[in-house]
Amino acid sequence: MRAIFLPDGTFVPLPAVPEALHLEGFRRAVLAFLAGEHALSEELRSRMLGWHREGRQGPLSWWVL
Repeated sequence: MRAIFLPDGTFVPLPAVPEALHLEGFRRAVLAFLAGEHALSEELRSRMLGWHREGRQGPLSWWVL
């Protein structure tokens, strides 16, 4: 469980973040990094962000085409 402390020291537990949200954030970060390093074009990055895969076969199944 994740939590934060408020400025007055109060402990506040945070709800769990869904795995799909973590995966989408990771996907976007990797593609942004690759585009920033000129390893792929912004056009290709945009097209890849539009790709969707049906079903789920593993934690990185979004990356496998």
